[in-house]
Amino acid sequence: MSSLSILSQRALSGGDVSSRAGKSPLMALALVVLTFLSACSSSSRASGVGCPGGAGTFTNASLPAGSQWTYNLSGTISQSNGVNSYAEAGVFTADGNGNISSGMDDYYGSSFSGKYSISSNGTGSITVVLANGAQTLSWGITLSSTSPGSFYLIEADIFANAAGTAMQQTASALGTMPRGTFVFHTHVATTGLTLAGSMATVGMMTVSNGSLTGKEDVLLGGQLASQLTLSGSLTAPDSTGRGGATLIDSSGRTQNYKYYVLDTNTLQLFEIDSGIVGLGRAEMQTGAPFTTSSLSAGAGFASGSRGDTTASVAANGVAGGVNTVGAMTVDGAGNITAGSYDSVRDGTVNSNISVTGSYSADVSGDGRYTFTLNSAAGTITEVAYMVSPSRAFLPGE
Repeated sequence: MSSLSILSQRALSGGDVSSRAGKSPLMALALVVLTFLSACSSSSRASGVGCPGGAGTFTNASLPAGSQWTYNLSGTISQSNGVNSYAEAGVFTADGNGNISSGMDDYYGSSFSGKYSISSNGTGSITVVLANGAQTLSWGITLSSTSPGSFYLIEADIFANAAGTAMQQTASALGTMPRGTFVFHTHVATTGLTLAGSMATVGMMTVSNGSLTGKEDVLLGGQLASQLTLSGSLTAPDSTGRGGATLIDSSGRTQNYKYYVLDTNTLQLFEIDSGIVGLGRAEMQTGAPFTTSSLSAGAGFASGSRGDTTASVAANGVAGGVNTVGAMTVDGAGNITAGSYDSVRDGTVNSNISVTGSYSADVSGDGRYTFTLNSAAGTITEVAYMVSPSRAFLPGE
């Protein structure tokens, strides 16, 4: 998961599973501010995590006393059966003085406590001790003065290669049952590293009194399926903002999540089904109903993506995948008048690929759009759901 860096353009956010005739996707995960993640602290810092130079005003109190946080990481992990896909998520409380309490990690299924240390330049480390004795975890962290209330983190243990973010929760929202219409996106995979187990979704759900209805589009193994209807339920969050969600689609697929309340409008998602690795995000929708002209003439959208390919760590010794960034301009009448993107697919770079195309909104007005993107690399069809008139989610992480 990541936070948005919109600058002068609007953002299309999400992720994409890319295998469509070897084409690279244009849109997906939100454009992010890239920060090199390393950690610096006292003798308690995580082994192997470096300490860059520089100065600043960060301290342990930069994680304020009593502040509550939700975090997630994703990447790969070494296990007895080999290298597997990996995602981790949970919550914790910081005391502003280097101590962590009230932690819960839903990958390991354990509560935890721990220590943290932050140097003046905003780098630092967190050490987590799981109550069930399964593991001691070491994370390197980096805070940014431009993004208060969040920080980046990396796994600093030799058994895992993962990175993610932590975000401060709004205390007043933590025990409140979510309600309203949310747009969501998820990216899930089996614990293996093949494209066949990879699935990305994007959709919308209306939540009332713990029940939900909605619809979603599913990209499974690189193939975009027909739109599915949704039903399901949410349990009320506890004092840490941690609750449960079950989504059942019209194909009969059931997905079970832990959700973590960021604020009254935003939920982080972590799939807890056995053998599945999955993360996602849900945000309250604003601006409905939507029409094709809701994307105003001359509006520019920045986008990025992170997706899966048929390459795997086991097969070629390097992580397979596709990463893409780009931008496009729309005319408010259904045409993409200009655009370009850069991508790296399994180590192969494609730069400054020009894009034109078209788009249209569903007549329902609920924010579902279809984009057709034309480039020298081929034609790609993408489905997006509008979070607001300036932001959208696509299938994925």
